[in-house]
Amino acid sequence: MAKKVKIGKAYGSVFEMLRETYPDNPEFAENAEREYERQKIGNLLFIIRSRMGLTQAEVAARMGITQSAVAKMEDRGDLLRFSDFASYVKALDHGIRLQVTGNSVTLAEQMRWHLESVAGIMSELEALSGDDSEIKAGVLGHFTKEVQKMLVDVLPKFSGILAEAVSKKAGDSFGDSDPVHVELQSPMLIA
Repeated sequence: MAKKVKIGKAYGSVFEMLRETYPDNPEFAENAEREYERQKIGNLLFIIRSRMGLTQAEVAARMGITQSAVAKMEDRGDLLRFSDFASYVKALDHGIRLQVTGNSVTLAEQMRWHLESVAGIMSELEALSGDDSEIKAGVLGHFTKEVQKMLVDVLPKFSGILAEAVSKKAGDSFGDSDPVHVELQSPMLIA
């Protein structure tokens, strides 16, 4: 029997609320959470495709496969082979960054890796601007301003962690647990 959901209570997740609402049926929340996890990748592909205004048939044509194969990828993203996932992402003109993080990697090390990623993006922007100093100054100037605004918001909240990340010597390795992070690069998903 379901208990009433407490109005005004802040739950950590929908699944926490389900566990509290259905204490006699813990499998219900577990199944819901498992199904949510199963659909995550396919839903992400669907969202990016939809935001781009593409149909499954258009993505299929770009990939050289059938529309029903694209539908299966979106429906059962948890069963995708990495090569199929990469082909789908490429068909959407997106990229994949892969990060595998060991348990010993600290938050400061992860932040340092992300800061180094930002530096890499800035280098790519600089290279794309070629010999045109006006474009280079404009692109890098805008990007730098955006990063500075973000840091002004973040620094006060995480000054201790950032200090630890910055204090590591340039060129230090993360050892055996170099981070490799999976994320779709989609400006549409960054709001």
